[in-house]
Amino acid sequence: MDITVRPAFDSELPTVAALLSEAFATDPAAHRIVGVRPREQTRTALEDLLEPLIRLYYFPDGEVDVAVAADGEVVGAALWDRPGSSLGLRAQLAMAPSVVGVLGRRLAKTAIQSFRVQAYHPKFPHWYLFMIGARPEAQGAGVGSALLRHGLDRAGDEAAYLEASTPESAALYQRMGFVPLGLTPLPADDDDPELAMWRPGAMPT
Repeated sequence: MDITVRPAFDSELPTVAALLSEAFATDPAAHRIVGVRPREQTRTALEDLLEPLIRLYYFPDGEVDVAVAADGEVVGAALWDRPGSSLGLRAQLAMAPSVVGVLGRRLAKTAIQSFRVQAYHPKFPHWYLFMIGARPEAQGAGVGSALLRHGLDRAGDEAAYLEASTPESAALYQRMGFVPLGLTPLPADDDDPELAMWRPGAMPT
């Protein structure tokens, strides 16, 4: 597949949110956030969370990349946190109604788990790959590799970090230069742990 990776346009926000929600609808990471639900309910819940997150945080303060096929269709997307960036209080307050509406009684559990995983992040500046995915019909066609390569090229000599939620994604990241750091601190009864992975930055000259 002939793929071009570029920054997303503001008008593509719904497309990016829908695409990533579809890609993660059966992913263990999604179930840890919204709970175990039927596939379509999981997709809808993720989309309701991602739309305000992308609009309020990733467009102004992060990086939103899209993979575009030769016919112009967006077939993949990735969300990156820049080094030192974080979700500000204003954005958190603006997102609160959507978060409460989607998570309901799971809000406290999900928040605690999020804090635990965030605490596992390296304590010095790095690029963070929050989410990357491809349309189901484009999976296995090099979309993820193209998006990841684009993000790492932008990072240059700076370090990068991510969590792999499946063995298949971990294998891709390892081929792209990431090394495993260990399992993230998930609940003891979780059968699908996430693997923290790190691409070191270059030594200063």
